[in-house]
Amino acid sequence: MFNSNRKDFKISTAYQYKVKKFYDDISKYYHLIYSNWDKSIHNQGKMISNVIVSNWGKSKLDILDCTCGIGTQSLGLAMLGYKLTSSDLSDRAINRAKAEASKRKLNLDFSVSDVRELWNCHQKQFDIVISCDNSLPHLPNDQEFKRGLTQIYKCIKTNGGCVISIRDYEKDVTSGTYIFPCGVRQTKNERWLVFQVRNFYKKDHYNIDLYFVKDTGKPTCKTFVFRSQYYAISIKRIIELMKIVGFTKIKRIDDAFFQPIIIGTKS
Repeated sequence: MFNSNRKDFKISTAYQYKVKKFYDDISKYYHLIYSNWDKSIHNQGKMISNVIVSNWGKSKLDILDCTCGIGTQSLGLAMLGYKLTSSDLSDRAINRAKAEASKRKLNLDFSVSDVRELWNCHQKQFDIVISCDNSLPHLPNDQEFKRGLTQIYKCIKTNGGCVISIRDYEKDVTSGTYIFPCGVRQTKNERWLVFQVRNFYKKDHYNIDLYFVKDTGKPTCKTFVFRSQYYAISIKRIIELMKIVGFTKIKRIDDAFFQPIIIGTKS
């Protein structure tokens, strides 16, 4: 259950509501963040698989993707023969992921779960737990981050491990307001402009406004904007929290994925 401290409870429940709403709302459009989502599914699956094989020596393991979204990494790994259990806070994202798996004739086990309540949801241990694409920094502070890592650790078999991909905030802009372009996407009858506006409202915390501008060639365009928050936690601090939770053989990998990866083993 949530922390009994009233202030922490408010932070925790606010996080849950805001993040769930954000991913519920963008689930229909999320693939547009990628220039070619199908290609990204294949590429990211291969890249995560390479990390797993290089560090744990085996492929086609039993994997929990605990922040699966619409399935980008889960689908790619399932295509390579891994057994996937995939969960996410957003039920709409899960429904989209289910539909995408069915379209590709892939057998995955999907469920709705807050990363801070993984064990209560799954009640089993996996060879590998993954959380990719900077999902964990939605957790609002060190306490909640540690709570999520503790649940991840609990869901890993002895000698299994976790794979986390994260933005390197130590090398990123961490003050003020700025635009981060995702790109222009062309569909059959539409052009989409996708970009983010990031606004640091206090040290290490920022709001994100994610814009999808739909252009059908008419004089006016339709714009969809979705809002959330992130904790710009450093990789160094994540490693410190992983050590506190109990992970060993922790290391940072910079050349295996489109974001830095942190891995750890449950000894």
